[in-house]
Amino acid sequence: MPIRKSSKTTTSKGGTSERPSSPINGDLHYNTETSTLEVYDAGWWLPNTAPGIPTSVVATNQGSGRSFNNGSASVAFSPNTSAGKATSFTVTSSPGGYTGTASSSPITITGLQSNTSYTYTVTATGPLGTSAASAASAAVTATTVPQAPTIGSATAGDTQASVSFTPGATGGSAVTTYTVTSSPGNITASGASSPITVTGLTNDTAYTFTVTATNANGTSSASAASNSITPTANVITDYLILAGGGGAGFTSPEMAGGGGAGGLRSTISPTGGGGSAESQLSLTTGTVYTVTVGGGGSLGYNGGNSSLSGGSISTVTSTGGGRGGIRSSAGASGGSGGGGGDYGGAGGAANPSGQGFAGGSGGADPAGSGGGAGGAGESGGPTRGIGISNSITGSAVTYGTGGRGGGAGGNGSASAANIGKGGDSGETLSYSGGSGVVILRYAGAQKAVGGSVTSSGGFTIHTFNNTDTFQTYPANNISVDLLLVAGGGGGGPNRAGGGGAGGLINLSNLSFVKGTTFNVTVGAGGSVGTAGGNSICGLYTTYGGGTTGQVGGSGGGGYSIEQDGPQSSIRPQGNVVTVSPSQGNNGGIGNGNPGAYYNGAGGGGGGAGSNGSDAPGYNLGGNGGIGISSSITGSAVTYAAGGGGGCDTSGTPGTGGSGIGGNGQAGPGAAATSGSSNTGSGGGGGGGRNGAYSGSGGNGGSGIVILRWLTSAGNISVGPGLSSDATGTSGLYSYKRITGGTGTVSFS
Repeated sequence: MPIRKSSKTTTSKGGTSERPSSPINGDLHYNTETSTLEVYDAGWWLPNTAPGIPTSVVATNQGSGRSFNNGSASVAFSPNTSAGKATSFTVTSSPGGYTGTASSSPITITGLQSNTSYTYTVTATGPLGTSAASAASAAVTATTVPQAPTIGSATAGDTQASVSFTPGATGGSAVTTYTVTSSPGNITASGASSPITVTGLTNDTAYTFTVTATNANGTSSASAASNSITPTANVITDYLILAGGGGAGFTSPEMAGGGGAGGLRSTISPTGGGGSAESQLSLTTGTVYTVTVGGGGSLGYNGGNSSLSGGSISTVTSTGGGRGGIRSSAGASGGSGGGGGDYGGAGGAANPSGQGFAGGSGGADPAGSGGGAGGAGESGGPTRGIGISNSITGSAVTYGTGGRGGGAGGNGSASAANIGKGGDSGETLSYSGGSGVVILRYAGAQKAVGGSVTSSGGFTIHTFNNTDTFQTYPANNISVDLLLVAGGGGGGPNRAGGGGAGGLINLSNLSFVKGTTFNVTVGAGGSVGTAGGNSICGLYTTYGGGTTGQVGGSGGGGYSIEQDGPQSSIRPQGNVVTVSPSQGNNGGIGNGNPGAYYNGAGGGGGGAGSNGSDAPGYNLGGNGGIGISSSITGSAVTYAAGGGGGCDTSGTPGTGGSGIGGNGQAGPGAAATSGSSNTGSGGGGGGGRNGAYSGSGGNGGSGIVILRWLTSAGNISVGPGLSSDATGTSGLYSYKRITGGTGTVSFS
């Protein structure tokens, strides 16, 4: 056994048992038994070679708190002690080739893709090289927090919003909950799937929302923000629902009872049958309700029921008035009962109660004495039952009067529409009942569409004289008025017709969703001989005015006869595009002298307000059709007039409509003029002279898009590509004139 002499490293030779007894790190010993040079390191004599292959590789998923697609695994292994010294170990994944290096086990590897199965191998590296890779570990799936959901849309309600979204990937671990968070307020709501309703919001405050997903590893990053919405209170609504009045009895008038008034129900006192005012309705925003208006009953028939139904409300129904009785028979029951026939016919009952009164009984006089019908305000008797006065519209109106009974004293009168009156009987005539009406009222600015809309005393009032729908605005909608005018058509050359005006529509109370962009195009005026461009706003399109002889929003004027034309002195005009509602009118018919080079004239282009004039003679141009005046900006402005027709040198050209359509040209003199810009008016027709001069027509005027809304309801944003004036105001309204281009517009 060698004896250690100092602390310096030494080199020895011999068998395993002859290794130095007190070695220090770095001592060398040539082992004659194994023919291997060994080095002493930290208590071990190691072959002075590359490290051995690690063994016992085991991987464990480390998903907690790991972001999506940044998974982690911990890989444990046993170093090989029978080969050279290892100073570091490297773990490598399959697939992906992700690596991690450290000086000892275990080693953490990161950047793994979520929900992906991986195996791992380990190599050892020392001063004399790197080992071969170990055997692969068992497969382990990397899990992380979920992927962020994709936001959908938010829809407002009363102090709440419904938020939709599309789930992302789970991260390899099932999602347990989704959470929606508001901004402002950080108000949250959770659920297992889309959509999720967030409650506790403040009405009339704008909100956006984000969504996160949570699984066993944690919570995802937030989605992008939703569209902006503004919760709004439900529409608290008063109503008057009046059914149709019953018809008088159908036999001899002097023997018949009068028809009962239609049943009347109202939240505004007084109501029918002496009852108390009913409770207001809370109508949900963004909901369509059905309004049914009962017709008056014809002779011998009850009136029709009126009702309001839809959404989550219980249907409110008023019952039609009962018909009048005939000789010796009772009147029918109804909202108010019909009067009995003569010879003691009983009056009809008010059924159901609380909408009107019973009818009166008929008399015993064989000469005829039908009973008076019940009214909304009192029972019938020898005379009709009275109606009741109700001021839901802001003015007192009497509704639900019963019909008079037959007999001496005149014939009564026909029932007026929409007041629910019962049909009268008389000496010689009997009448049908009058139709009913439904009136809905709520406080403040308009929040719905349907019926005839008026306002009075701080209320918006919807009056329905016929069956229709009542649709409350979605909470984040804005009511917009729209004037949409297309570009006017250019006038044609050489004794041609004037250009037709661009199509025009003027719409009220359109519902636009705040935060949603819609496309807008302002139609350009047509150049000489070409049609104007269409104008577009969201779902609405108006068509460019036609040039000479062509179809358009308004038709171009007819062109004149020319030398080689067909043997007819009349040339056809352009017609208006067939759409509903109509956007304009036809052009006028051209005129001329067949086979001649002279004495030709074009018809006037059609305008929004009238047809273009026909050319009245061989050399007399037709005038352009007139335009239509609109006060959408607060001041009356005329739009969409037709251009005048051109003619020969010695004639009289047509003038443009309303002073804004282009004037026609006579020969080579003063040129045809263009339609006024941003009015959509047609250009004038060109002139000519004995076939030797071909005059140029005028260009059509460009169109325009004008939007108007209540200033308090929101703001407008006009995107790139569109030209517009500064936002104007008129009274309670703001308006925006968009004068050219193509782009998008939104409200907020």
